[in-house]
Order: sequence, then structure tokens, then C-alpha cells
Amino acid sequence: MAVEIKGQTELDSSLKSLVATEKRLRNKGLRHVGVLGAEILKQETPLGREKSSDRKWKAQRQYEKKYNKFRTFPHLENDITISGVNADGTLEIGYTEDTYWRAHFPLGTIHQAPDNFMERAEDAIAEMAMDELTRIYKEGLGL
Repeated sequence: MAVEIKGQTELDSSLKSLVATEKRLRNKGLRHVGVLGAEILKQETPLGREKSSDRKWKAQRQYEKKYNKFRTFPHLENDITISGVNADGTLEIGYTEDTYWRAHFPLGTIHQAPDNFMERAEDAIAEMAMDELTRIYKEGLGL
């Protein structure tokens, strides 16, 4: 008798096919993982060194002064959103439209050192998600 060890993608597809008939259970598990994943992303998001920064650039300040329209931009860790579960069983965790563009500099800039916090968060979420989904599915299916 041989033991076959499958990778994460095969396990994921096997679990998806098993739970495909139980959409309520799938959605419950994904929403739970989404909340936990948002917490992990919040923990991994680095805080800026400048506490007095308004997170605006020069052209934006000039535009606001000229047209008297002012906007505030929250910090990345305070602007995390979780989407609803799609029909194909996917869920998205990330930043909103106002702040997502600031997170996409993994190689750094002239004034900012590189920080791959999004990759660290993705790895931690992937590990946690499989464990949590497996636990929830086993409880829900009575396995």
C-alpha cells in the first residue's frame, strides 16, 4: 500500500469539490478565514516613521488649496477591506481604492527601503486558511 502525498493545490481542489455541494458551509468558512486574514494583514502592515505625515503629495496639496476640496487618507492598516464570497468561492482581502496604490512598492523607492510585507502576509494567510477551512469543513460535514 502506497501513501500519496498531494500538494496544497490538489488538497485545495479536493476540499473545494467536497464542499461545493454545501455552499453555506463554504461561505461560512471563507468569511471566517477572511476576518482572520485581515487581522494578519493588519499585523504585517508596517507603520510609517513619520507620525505627522498627512499622506499626501505636493500636487495634491496644491489642488486642494486651489479648489478648497480636502481629503484625508487613512493609514494602510486602518483601511483593510474584505470582499464578499464570489460565486466561484473566492474571497479577496486587501486595501481600499484610496490606499492600495501605496502598498505596491515591494522593491522600495529612492526614499523607502524595500519591505515585502504583502508576501509575508500572503504566506501566513495561506497556511492559516488551509488549517481553518479544513477544521470548519470537518465540523460542518461531521467528519
